[in-house]
Amino acid sequence: MADGQRIILIAADLMLASFASETARRYGFAVQTVDDIAALSAALSGSPPAAVIIDLQMAGLEIGPANKELRSRFGDVPVICYGRHTEPKMLRAARRAGCDVVVPRSSFIGELPGLLRSLPKAATEAAG
Repeated sequence: MADGQRIILIAADLMLASFASETARRYGFAVQTVDDIAALSAALSGSPPAAVIIDLQMAGLEIGPANKELRSRFGDVPVICYGRHTEPKMLRAARRAGCDVVVPRSSFIGELPGLLRSLPKAATEAAG
């Protein structure tokens, strides 16, 4: 996998994780999925990813410390978060923590292709 073409996906919701992974692959990214907080440190080793996508519903996730660790390791790698619109405190916490994009789950599906196209090292747009 080429440097910058990996996306780390931290996801609790298997349906959205599957959608996000498939969409990212269509745009030429390799996806490294983390399905629990214990595996996050291992995922953060190595070269910087093209982006990190975080499901704010991940059990045990504290977005402030998580984003701080991401920034200390990778600098300005885009951090994209999504969460339930019924939990606005969680969405606000992600914004306050400095995450680059914070959207409700209902918007995430529609916005993901555009977000992937906007990544600095994004592959060419998927055919079809």
